[in-house]
Amino acid sequence: MEKLISRANSNQVNNAAELVCKKCLSVGDISDSYFTTTVSALNTSNGTLTTSIGNSSKSEVTKRQSNKDSQRDAYNTGIKYLLRGYACFPSLEGESAQRLLNVVNSFGKINILSYNEETAELTSMYKKLTTEYADDLAKFSDVSNRLNLLNTTNEEFKVIQGEVSKLHVDMDNTVSASKQKKVVMDILNNSLLLYLESMAKVNPSTYASLAEDVSRIIEDANIKIRMSLRSKATDEVTPEVAEQN
Repeated sequence: MEKLISRANSNQVNNAAELVCKKCLSVGDISDSYFTTTVSALNTSNGTLTTSIGNSSKSEVTKRQSNKDSQRDAYNTGIKYLLRGYACFPSLEGESAQRLLNVVNSFGKINILSYNEETAELTSMYKKLTTEYADDLAKFSDVSNRLNLLNTTNEEFKVIQGEVSKLHVDMDNTVSASKQKKVVMDILNNSLLLYLESMAKVNPSTYASLAEDVSRIIEDANIKIRMSLRSKATDEVTPEVAEQN
């Protein structure tokens, strides 16, 4: 019986093992203790792999976190530029703009602070400008609008930050997907598949049909894995090599 290709990635192993478990668990007339124990171990280990793969979505959340941080940095910088422009005019509006700019500058280079520090500082700056300097702010609708966008973005950042914090906790409680993949592969290839192959010969009336179905699942999975590996190898060809060919 063909084994699952060792170069399969975590998702490919997870999918193949899930299909094998479903097929084995659907057979209700096998009371073999070794078989049932092995299938149970595979199902449990693959469940852990599923959780580990889910935690890999952390990268997507942190990407959203970084993008949202860039948005609030852009809004904050834009506010400074607007106020500097208005402050150049010798008028009452210019004086109001200078007062607002002084408040913004008093918070220093917020953009270079840590995520948590920047979030707190932007919240404080928003509250100060919209309460203590509300009259000055009312003279500049574009600055006020930009400030509201900055505050909204900062609040959205807080939500994403909470997601990231939760993922860090989850990651602390589970093994990495790459490590768990090896556990699942070992049970699948070196325990269950070998056993089914052997029992299909020893007790064909009970195991032959199941072994054939499982073998087909593995063969189909391996076809997809080989295609994926070939596609990846093609993508990794350097421009220089491609030109030579």
